[in-house]
Order: sequence, then C-alpha cells, then structure tokens
Amino acid sequence: MLRAMPLRDDHEAAIARADALQAELDRERARDREQDAEVARLEAELTAARERLARAEEALAKLRPRRAPEPPPRRAPEPPPHRATAVAAADREPPPKELGLPRPAMVAVGGVFVICILLASIALTSRRKRHEEAPPAPPAGPFVADQLIPEGMKMIAESERFAELHVDYVGSDGVLDPMHGRISILTQRPPPPKPADDPKRPTGAPVDHSGEVMNMIGFCYAPWWSRDGGWRTGQGSCVWFGEPRGVPRCTVAQVLARARADDAPAGLATIVAQWRDDAWQWQLGIHDDVRNVNFEHSYADECR
Repeated sequence: MLRAMPLRDDHEAAIARADALQAELDRERARDREQDAEVARLEAELTAARERLARAEEALAKLRPRRAPEPPPRRAPEPPPHRATAVAAADREPPPKELGLPRPAMVAVGGVFVICILLASIALTSRRKRHEEAPPAPPAGPFVADQLIPEGMKMIAESERFAELHVDYVGSDGVLDPMHGRISILTQRPPPPKPADDPKRPTGAPVDHSGEVMNMIGFCYAPWWSRDGGWRTGQGSCVWFGEPRGVPRCTVAQVLARARADDAPAGLATIVAQWRDDAWQWQLGIHDDVRNVNFEHSYADECR
C-alpha cells in the first residue's frame, strides 16, 4: 500500500502536467489563428487598394483625349515675298498651338493623379508599418490573481455558465509568476430544452435529441489570461455536467493562506476550483520532480 501511493501521486502529477501542456497548446493554436486572420485582412486591404488605384488610372486616361488640330484660316494667295521679308514675318508669327487639353485642364488632371498616387502610397505604407511593427511590450506587473479573475468572469458569454477556474504558477503572495503565470476559466453551455411533445407520436416512439448532441460536441469560448496578451477567449469543451450553484466564494489568497497553514513548501502553486459532490472544492498543488517537492491538498469552499 505504501509503495502504491507514490505511483498514484506520480500518475496524478503526470496528468496535471499533460493538462497544462494541452492548455498551452490550445492557447498557442488560438494565437496562430488570430495572427493568420490579421495577415489575411491586411492582404485583402492591399488588394483592394491596388484595384482602386488601377481604376483611378483608367479614369484619368479617359479624361485626356487628344484633339485634332484646327485647320488654319484660308487666305487669299499672296505673291512670294523677298527672303529677308519672309524671315522677319516668320519671327513675328505666334508659335503653333499645342495639341491635347488646355494647359489649366492638364495641370488639374495631373494634380488629381498625383494626389491619388500619394494617398494610396501613404495608406499602404501606414498599414504595412502597422503590421510590421513589433508588438508593444507586455506590462511589467505585478499580476495579482484575485484582481484579474473578475475581469475574466465578465467575458463569459450569456449563453454559457462558469464551470471551473484554473490558476497556474501563482506564488504564496497571490501574484502570478511573470513568465509562467496563467489563468483559465472553463465554461459549459446548458442543454437546450426538451423537444415539445408531439401528440401524434405514439408513446414509446423515439424522440429527436439531435439538438442535445450538437450542444455537447460544440465549443464554448472560454476566457484565459497570459502576460503577453492579457485576457482573450479560446475554444474549449462545452460538455454539460450539471449546473453548479453560483461561483466559488473563496479567493486565491485565502486558499494560499490555508495552504501555508498546512506547511506548504515555498514555490509556485497550481490551483483549481471545481464543482464536486454538490459543492465547490479547491485543489492546490506544488510539484517539482527535480527537487522532490510534491505537495497537494484539497480545501472546501468555506470562506466568508
């Protein structure tokens, strides 16, 4: 019996680590999807800007038709003048009229074209710069778990219900580790109401439960927090295990204080609040295989 207990503890620790790795993987996948969506949006905007620029160039080309030269007025024939007289007359004649639009119209059209080019270039440059800029530096903290949890609770959708709270890598003072700290709020969606009774259906005949099945295999948008991105939502399981009564009354700081009273070792703890046996239960653990630290304790939600 004594030899089986360490194996059970190791098994539970492995399960806890696997759950933590799965949560981290889900968060990374959500971050990748967000980045892919942003890149796709910027590419679509760039394509639309290029199309607008091409249409502007076509419209400007239509505004510049070349006019045929006006025929000179017909004059009566004159005798050929002396060579010197002809040269002097040529110097006194005005230069021939230019072809195309009048000079003011050409200046206006050219100005419009230049303005369109400049506006398109400025817009594309600003969008590209905004996309290529490095993300802002994350806040420095400290990140107090009990101050962050209420913000995440407000992000729960109206159609979903609070199910579990996971606080990972929090110190004995209730402050999340700046590198590894995480908060996850799991939710669940109540099943749809039972289908209305069809009076034509024979008693004992099957009833359509497809709506309940789709509700169970769907995804809930659970809030989660990390230092680099703050509060976000990610897809999580939506299986309904029964609606808990309210939310836990204890705070993370109160649970940590009770663990210190039980001689918990100094270190980063993982805390989970779950609805078990018709009541809220808190599970706290501090594990470090390299340093042979393995502390775990359960606490009832008995706080004012």
